[in-house]
Amino acid sequence: FRIEAGKRPELWLEAFSLAHEKEQRIRGVLVGGGRMLGAVKEWIVQRGLTGTVYLAGESDDVAAWLSEMDVFLFTSMTEGLPNVLIEAQGFGLPVVSTNVGGVPEVVQDEETGILVSSSSAAELSQAIVRLLESPKLGELRDKSISNARDNFSVRSMIQKTEDIYSRALCSSLGSV
Repeated sequence: FRIEAGKRPELWLEAFSLAHEKEQRIRGVLVGGGRMLGAVKEWIVQRGLTGTVYLAGESDDVAAWLSEMDVFLFTSMTEGLPNVLIEAQGFGLPVVSTNVGGVPEVVQDEETGILVSSSSAAELSQAIVRLLESPKLGELRDKSISNARDNFSVRSMIQKTEDIYSRALCSSLGSV
């Protein structure tokens, strides 16, 4: 992601750090760059997360990184329709996210991830651990893939557009 204030990288690191305290095996990866990259590097050192959080930098091969993940953590302050969450789900990644903007249009709470209503690092970390420990993790992965493909694929978008035009046409013909 863009490592900028609106994406709240400090909240991401705080939530990850708390989750890591509960489950020492987890590792974090931040793919992207931005104005706050230097601050993020400092925060990683200050929190003792060197070797636990990897800064991948900007990458054209995001798919390779997504295929290595188990859960996708998203901490934006505001958001439209977050394509990155569609992409993550397309790779079978359940999402833990703040419940902002268009995120609920992409993430089905308790079906394809967990939406957290507050900006609480503690709540986000609990959601991360809960997903990782869930016996339904495989089911969540499958539902995430289905959600991305069924609702956000090009084929799905074309079908929805055709349906809208058909309803509009039927409606206008019915009022003639």
